[in-house]
Amino acid sequence: MTQNQRYGSQNKTNQLVKLSVFVALIIIQSWVPMLGNIPTPVLSITYIHVTVIVATLWLGWKEGVLVGTAWGLNSWIRALTVPMSPINAQVLSDVMVSVLPRMLMPLILAGLIVVFKSWSKNPRLVGAFAGFSGSFLNTFLVLGAIALFKQEAYMTIKGVDQTGLWQLLGGIIATNGILEAFVAAILTPIFYQVTLQLAKRQRQH
Repeated sequence: MTQNQRYGSQNKTNQLVKLSVFVALIIIQSWVPMLGNIPTPVLSITYIHVTVIVATLWLGWKEGVLVGTAWGLNSWIRALTVPMSPINAQVLSDVMVSVLPRMLMPLILAGLIVVFKSWSKNPRLVGAFAGFSGSFLNTFLVLGAIALFKQEAYMTIKGVDQTGLWQLLGGIIATNGILEAFVAAILTPIFYQVTLQLAKRQRQH
């Protein structure tokens, strides 16, 4: 084995280890209460998507999609096995709502990051942009999937008509969606900086 082959093999192993850590984090956050969201008296602020966003930033779009898929699958399994509400049982139990948006989010986000990096490569700015954009994308894609694939079930659960549905979804984007995006914009640069420091130390050794 040549030195280049040995380096390539070692690099793939390191990438696989990092990916495994992110997937493990997603599983823990999906199943352990309050490790993936911040409950407040008014709203429940989800931040589990930050793990997917950081994975996309640090490891790349392929790994980001894999971590996002792991999140979606865990959400889907939870909805099937331990549904906490009618929405879990009747809406999130559909893979097109639970899994597809979480696969698409890091894929689209990776493209947006490339565009943003052509303007600024400052890690904090990149992290804040990725956090806000990824979080908002997640909200938009999940709600879009509900509107496309589980519209009737969602309207029945919420007791609204077609007009009420769009008002309800718009209200979710304007409240939870924006708030979660700002939380992700704060958290993502912090965790992204940590991963960059870890990568730097690894290169030094």
